[in-house]
Amino acid sequence: MLREIASNSYNLPPILHDSDEHEQTQVDVNQSMRDLVIKYMTIADETSPTFGDFGSEDQAIMTRSNSEPVVSYHGYLKQESSQVYEKLNQALKPFNRYALFRENVGNASNPHRIDIIDGLLPDAPPRRSWWNLGLFILTVLAVFFTGAQQATTELGLLEAVSDNTIASIIVIGENIWRGYPYALSIMLILIAHELGHFIMMRWHGLKATLPYFIPAPILTPFGTLGATILLDDVIKNRKVLLDIGVAGPIAGFVVSVPLVIYGLSISEIVPLSTSGYLEGNSLMYLFAKIVALGQIYPTPEQDVLLSQVAFAGWTGLLLTMMQMIPLGQLDGGYVLYALFGEKARWAFLPVMLIFVGITIITSQLVWIAFLLLLLFIGRFYAVPLDNITPLDATRKFVAGIALVIFVLTFVPMPFVPVEDSLFTQDNASIILVIGLIVLPRLLSSKLRR
Repeated sequence: MLREIASNSYNLPPILHDSDEHEQTQVDVNQSMRDLVIKYMTIADETSPTFGDFGSEDQAIMTRSNSEPVVSYHGYLKQESSQVYEKLNQALKPFNRYALFRENVGNASNPHRIDIIDGLLPDAPPRRSWWNLGLFILTVLAVFFTGAQQATTELGLLEAVSDNTIASIIVIGENIWRGYPYALSIMLILIAHELGHFIMMRWHGLKATLPYFIPAPILTPFGTLGATILLDDVIKNRKVLLDIGVAGPIAGFVVSVPLVIYGLSISEIVPLSTSGYLEGNSLMYLFAKIVALGQIYPTPEQDVLLSQVAFAGWTGLLLTMMQMIPLGQLDGGYVLYALFGEKARWAFLPVMLIFVGITIITSQLVWIAFLLLLLFIGRFYAVPLDNITPLDATRKFVAGIALVIFVLTFVPMPFVPVEDSLFTQDNASIILVIGLIVLPRLLSSKLRR
């Protein structure tokens, strides 16, 4: 019995079950693939790669489709890469194959590589949305609890039970409604951030889940660790990668800034405490204080007692900054890879060393935890199927805006001991200016080699 593949313009012979004829047919198919690639690429070299010859990200793509590499062509493309990719992949579909477009970094004579992969990517598995709804409800309760904790502390309702954790939780629970300013503000920021990603994914026709919000009451001062969206698809090219990467941080930043300015304007100025921790300053937060309060705080005598809205806005700026660190699976990693392709991997060691230095200088536990996280997710990028197609001028400009947002929201000491607060106020701007000068130049010189 014969099994005939879908008809196509190249009139390839049918694939037969008989082993000898099947092998001959596969030879004919592969030759036709080569003839097809020659239309778009000047081939200088042709190899038969194995699964192990590919990087971890490409292996992950092939594992999802249970596919294997067939052939790799090295040379240079004759036409614009994004158009070639669309035409070639459309022609490969009837044969249950797809292409990976890769750069041959350091090979100026043969800068491009086309890998033909056997086995189409599968459809996304069905997911139950009740998980998303359940986590969303738990996160709302968690941030209400966090806001109520701040409110009950300011009202002095916890003073009588401050030594009894269970009693304190009961008091906060009884007054949980008081946490609505923080809860509404922080959820607005988080939803804006995740909607930015989600809308852009759908805009480009990618399959993605609804956001999974992460509740974290008591364990963190924020009540949440943000949210994540699972991408059930593979990103087509670096243009799409950038669009997805920047949409969330820009949306979250746009919402956070007016909230933090308004929140500061309704906050109370109080005598500077003699113990505890203060929130750290970023350039954006310093600017917000000047706009809302007319000067920078803390002073030697006074500080701002943050309203719930101001604390939510400050938290939004902090989360935006952490997401924009230019490594791996973070939003900043998306932006960096979209800009520089495979050269983005060279940024891992310089960025890690910078953050190790910041950790040593500031002794912030939050950076130690984040460094451990970066060791796991900082090396692996969301590599698109076509990583040859460069960004257009508009997208490069948007990427620049995203990097400026990272600089504006970067805070070297998120939580500052009161005894060090004046030192931090005097030197935060110095640290930030040094970082503004050194980090972009270091990365630029490294990535453009």
